[in-house]
Amino acid sequence: MKILHIILMGLEWDRLIYPIKTYHPQKIIIIQQEENLIKDKQYSDIIKKSKELSESLIKKTKFLVDSEVISVNYHDYENCLFTLKKVIESNCKNFDEISINVSTGSKILVLAAVVVSQFFNCKLIYVVPKQYSIFDSKMKVNSKGVLSITEIKPFNLNPLINLKKMEYKILFNLDNNNMSLSDLTQKIFSKKINDYEIIKKKNLILYHIKTLNEKNLIKIINLNNQKYMCLTELGKFLKEIKKCDFNE
Repeated sequence: MKILHIILMGLEWDRLIYPIKTYHPQKIIIIQQEENLIKDKQYSDIIKKSKELSESLIKKTKFLVDSEVISVNYHDYENCLFTLKKVIESNCKNFDEISINVSTGSKILVLAAVVVSQFFNCKLIYVVPKQYSIFDSKMKVNSKGVLSITEIKPFNLNPLINLKKMEYKILFNLDNNNMSLSDLTQKIFSKKINDYEIIKKKNLILYHIKTLNEKNLIKIINLNNQKYMCLTELGKFLKEIKKCDFNE
């Protein structure tokens, strides 16, 4: 079985290395904080330490597994979400199993990993440390050793999301910007149609828009007697998740 193991980089060595020893993946991908975004000196020192650990991790495992390092903004949820989505999507066909170590990393990155895992059927791994220790007067906590591994299996929500063909078309022709019903109709059918046809097509699209709105995938805005639509955050994410299916 070919396994890809994704590591959300932190500072606790035992929690980072133990799943690699346990699951024997063929490849590891380390997700770490992008250094040039950091302004705070103390936080910068922490990230440098984390980078040193990731380099040690790669060095110790280089004869056993392939490795790759990808940088994200640990405090930008959307960046974390879509980076993880892209990483998993580009690797999922080459591996039988994908696991994500959520024991360390920023909370925002962990939350993004939890969301993405539910759509790509990725197993989440949480390493329970043997002991916690306070290592300075400011009550900073570190961990040592491994007590156990908790596996969190995904729900695999992707197959449950079934949209009609026209609903997909609407989803893929909208973005974060408001678009009028008339413009959306012209964009979907991408050709000149007469006024009678426009009315018919508008009614068809409006029917599916109401369905998508009920599913919280698009937002409807009434302005100056005109209807405008844009994607919600869920709609934007689902558009990205379903892009491959739609293109096929």
